[in-house]
Amino acid sequence: MLNYDIIIKGDIEIFMKKFVSNKKIIIIIGFIILYAFGFCFLYKVNGNFDENLEQQILKSNIKDYAELIHYDRLVNHYNEMGIQSISLNSEKDHGIAPYYFFVPFLLINTPSKLSFAWHVYTYSLFFLGVVYLFFLAKYLTRNRKIALIDFVMT
Repeated sequence: MLNYDIIIKGDIEIFMKKFVSNKKIIIIIGFIILYAFGFCFLYKVNGNFDENLEQQILKSNIKDYAELIHYDRLVNHYNEMGIQSISLNSEKDHGIAPYYFFVPFLLINTPSKLSFAWHVYTYSLFFLGVVYLFFLAKYLTRNRKIALIDFVMT
């Protein structure tokens, strides 16, 4: 008669040895866990004092692009909102380019939802930078452990 406990226990041990030996999977799972951990705290973040200003700067940039491609409907919409072109704005030296992909979210009408989306996007950009730091440290030191220490310290 077969002892199922031994078979299952043996399969689990084999799986765990293969899993632990594949360090790339462990690192990817670690990235996902840390991202999810940070994501859990985003709902508690209130609006920053310059968050609205940053969104206005983004809209000013988009308005200039809309004028460039003669997208009059969007230009008129931003004119009605009182959005000034970035070329005329005092904040024209302010870099907002990483947020160009956020433009579709500007259609969210609820301020709290827009703020939450802004924080998720900002956190995701930050986390991509941290992942890049890991790979940079790994490349420069040729040592995965040092790269992980850099990653966790960030």
